Amino acid sequence: LERKWIDSIINKTVVTLQQNPQFDIYVHVGIPNELKRKAPITIEVTAGIETTKASAEWIDILNRECDKIITVSQHSKDVLEQTSWKAQDQFGRPVDLKLNKPVEVVGYPVKEFKQFDNHKEWLPLDYDFNFLCVAQWGPRKNLHNTIRWFLEEFKNDKVGLVCKVNHSNNSLLDKSACETSLQAILKEFSDRKCKVYLVHGDLNEDEIHNLYIHPQIKTIINFGHGEGFGLPLFEAAYCGLPVITVDYSGQKDFLYMEADEKQKRMFASIPYDLRKIQPEAAWDGVLHKDSEWAYAKKQGTRHAMRECFKDYGRFKGQAKKLREYLINNEKDKYKIFCDNIYQNDNKEEDEWLKKIQKMQIL
Repeated sequence: LERKWIDSIINKTVVTLQQNPQFDIYVHVGIPNELKRKAPITIEVTAGIETTKASAEWIDILNRECDKIITVSQHSKDVLEQTSWKAQDQFGRPVDLKLNKPVEVVGYPVKEFKQFDNHKEWLPLDYDFNFLCVAQWGPRKNLHNTIRWFLEEFKNDKVGLVCKVNHSNNSLLDKSACETSLQAILKEFSDRKCKVYLVHGDLNEDEIHNLYIHPQIKTIINFGHGEGFGLPLFEAAYCGLPVITVDYSGQKDFLYMEADEKQKRMFASIPYDLRKIQPEAAWDGVLHKDSEWAYAKKQGTRHAMRECFKDYGRFKGQAKKLREYLINNEKDKYKIFCDNIYQNDNKEEDEWLKKIQKMQIL
């Protein structure tokens, strides 16, 4: 129902745009490179950045074209606010280019979903213990090493790795490309006992969440270089699935919980180094070649997976506590988001809005 409502609003907006209207507020959702001011109040909503530094283009555009930025994690907010570049003003004088617009953080909500009662028929797996990886097959997700390190560690064990992946979309051509990429790695481990499963294609909200609660899927892993937020990790966490990942970037917002006035880590943290992004990952105007992100250490990832396999009860107990914490401390993200778009302090207008919400149009 929510999807249909959103689509109807989009259709109305398209029709309105064709009439060249004047808007009071314009909200752009995407990367700042595409942002252009279209109303007196213009707000940029972006997943932000996975690296240690935002591009100079982003900072310049955000300063010129919007009044506020809403992003999804404290990491993205910190990077946007702390980035500084050497530049020149209109008179050629040296200046420090920094963001001069406010940044607010609004994460994703905990979602409700329907639990299946036939997981083993819906997704048949050979072994009782399986890791899960949800990722796009590209430089940032470090998927090639993720699969290889799993194969090296569990070559002689009855353990599985379920990969919900794609290269760029969910087409049959993309599926074929994923199979080719996967086979290129697997052929080096022809005598293995462990198994790797490819899950490809569109999954609805119920289906993706039932991956997290599948009785044979025990842990989600992410050895990627960074996340603006890390939605699959968040969904897995509030479903009670143990998480193994680096202690860096967007996922830190929801993988810690407050205990005794301190932040307690509630996931298996793997060691990493911060180094410059790979040349092939650089993206003009978005991912600057001199920015850095995390590189998970091979031995640390293998050790964490092995420990989770050997002592699963400890990891699962930690995950249950995190799940309870995330659900019990869930806030109305929709309201927070709307309040950041339009902050209304007029009580009379509030009362009027409440009244018209109850009216019926005949």
